[in-house]
Amino acid sequence: MTGRVFISCGQRTDERKFAKKLASWFRSKGFIPYVAIDTQSIQDVNSGIINELRNSDFYVFIDFKREEIGKDHKGNSVHRGSLFTNQELAIAYYLNFERIIFFQQVGVKLEGLLQYILSNATKFHDANDLLEKVKEAVKKRNWKPSYTRHLIPKSLKWSKEVPLHRDHVENICLNCKVLQIYIENKRDDIASFNTVARLDYYTIGNGRKKYDPDRTLLKATDQPGFNQVIWPNNYCAFDLLLIQRKIPPNIYLLSALDSHPRDPIIRKEGTYNLHYSVVAEGFPVLNFVVKIIHKGGFSTIKASLK
Repeated sequence: MTGRVFISCGQRTDERKFAKKLASWFRSKGFIPYVAIDTQSIQDVNSGIINELRNSDFYVFIDFKREEIGKDHKGNSVHRGSLFTNQELAIAYYLNFERIIFFQQVGVKLEGLLQYILSNATKFHDANDLLEKVKEAVKKRNWKPSYTRHLIPKSLKWSKEVPLHRDHVENICLNCKVLQIYIENKRDDIASFNTVARLDYYTIGNGRKKYDPDRTLLKATDQPGFNQVIWPNNYCAFDLLLIQRKIPPNIYLLSALDSHPRDPIIRKEGTYNLHYSVVAEGFPVLNFVVKIIHKGGFSTIKASLK
C-alpha cells in the first residue's frame, strides 16, 4: 500500500494551482496525494472529505489568509483564515492523525481551538516560498510512501490439508484445509491491540443477492482465541474459511459461534465475494474482499484478494 497524503488547501484560483503543484511533487516521491475541493452539501462532506480523510495516512494543512478583520497591537493587519480548511482540520483532529504538518500564512489570526492546534505551525509569506517549506518539513519528519496508519491485508494462504480439525465446541471436520489471511501493521510506533476480524456479508455471482451469515469473530490462526496483538512492523493471521474434502466440498467459517453442528456457509458451485472487516484499537477499520471461485472440487477452489 502506498501512503496517501490529504492536502487541505484554500479554494482560490492561485491556491488551487499551488495545491496541484504540491500534489505533483508528492506523486513524484511515490505518495498518492488527494487535494480537497470545495463541497456544496453535507452529503459531499460525508461521501468525499470524511471518506478521504479516513483513508489517508498523512495530512498537510495550509491556511492562506482571507480578508482583513482588524489590526494587532502593533498596528499590523490581521486576517481570517480559510473556513474550508479549518473545517477539514477539525475532522482530521477528530480522526487522530499522527503524521501531520501545519503551514499558516503570516497575518492569519489564531482563535479558539486553532490557538492550540496551530501554535507550532510553520509560517510563510506567500506561495513562492511555501513549496520549499513543505519539502523541508516532509524530509525532516521522515515521511515515507511505504508508511500507512492502516492495517492492510498482506496475503492469502492455504494451510496444508489435515486429516482432522476440531473447533472450540467439538465440531469435527475430516480431510480439510484452511484459508488464512495475513494482516500487517506497517506502523513503527504502536502495536495493534485487540485485533479482531469477522465476515460482514457475501454476494453470489453478480452481487444482487446479499446474505448475512454468522458474523461472530473469526479464529486467530494457530491460537486458541479470537483476538490478538500485531506488533509494530509485524503481522498476524486469521482463519477465514475451512474447506472440507467432500463431493461437493463444503465451506465453513471458523468463528466464535457455538453452534453444534456447524453449518457450511457455501455448499454449491459458483463465484462468491466475501466482505470481511478487521478492527483494532487506535486503527481505522480495515475492509477487504476475498473472491472465491467454487468449481465443485476440493483442489479447484480458488481464492484471491479483490
